[in-house]
Amino acid sequence: MVAALVATLGSLVVLPSATQRAYAVSTAPLQDTEPRGGSSSEAGSPKTSPGQDGLREWLESWSRVLEHDVDATVVTDADGRERMLATGLPWRVLDLATGIEMLLVPPGEYMRGTVEGDLDADVLLNLSRHRVRIEAPYYLGRTEVTQWQWLWVTGARPSASVQAPDLPVDSVAPQDIEAFLDSTGLTLPRDSEWEYACRAGTKGIRYGDLNQIAWYSENSGQHSHPVGLKQANPWGFHDMLGNVWEIVGTRWSTTYPEATVLSATADDDIQTLHHVKRGGASGGGPDFMRASLRQPASKSSRWVGFRVVKRIPSAIYSK
Repeated sequence: MVAALVATLGSLVVLPSATQRAYAVSTAPLQDTEPRGGSSSEAGSPKTSPGQDGLREWLESWSRVLEHDVDATVVTDADGRERMLATGLPWRVLDLATGIEMLLVPPGEYMRGTVEGDLDADVLLNLSRHRVRIEAPYYLGRTEVTQWQWLWVTGARPSASVQAPDLPVDSVAPQDIEAFLDSTGLTLPRDSEWEYACRAGTKGIRYGDLNQIAWYSENSGQHSHPVGLKQANPWGFHDMLGNVWEIVGTRWSTTYPEATVLSATADDDIQTLHHVKRGGASGGGPDFMRASLRQPASKSSRWVGFRVVKRIPSAIYSK
């Protein structure tokens, strides 16, 4: 199946031209990209302590390196960029099972929860600020999963919105998402991982000017739009706010676990019926376009989709 996908991606455009322009990519990145300042033989090979055979084999088992070094014109947060480089891991990769482009998220700490002065905050849905530690890097989908990617894996067209390959898939129930993940080896980001990547080093209510970064009720025409057209956040992720809600792997709770500094894995201890959904959707107002907003995802909806994560096995990654 991997060979078939690579052949398909070599002859077809994975994302329609509008989205390609947003990424400034073409079919060329399907060939390993030479690291800046290095030889092509180094592409895909971590350059510091994580560069063990096991880690390299793990990367090669599921991905193709598109760019090893971090592109400073995309990752505009200097601190985050330095932490990405410090991992020695490739920055931009392609998941071979799905054609999903993924970017590296570095380890670090941040403050999760409601920002001071956020007048739209609901104490039941946003909760108080607290420090969270992300102990290991991971790869996150650059955009929400698209209808094309869902169709490739499942053969189904569930979206209630307009059918188009570069629109985010929607109307997918949690059990259908689980089946997609089981067949691809990907998973959902934790609540803490999602907000960390959404904020991307920023500390405000959202990571940029609302009209520039998100499709929402005042600019969307009440429907979703092709992924990647809005301005990315400082780590290169598109549509973290707006377009469609994103289901995360963490279960819903009206309270966060208590600790002075929470590990991201603390999210796994919450065992309730419904998943959390994040980011708001194109039908929501400005009050929904906030990095801290979280709600229970009780059922599938035309406004609900998801993005995926690939975590590095702890047995093969040394800090």
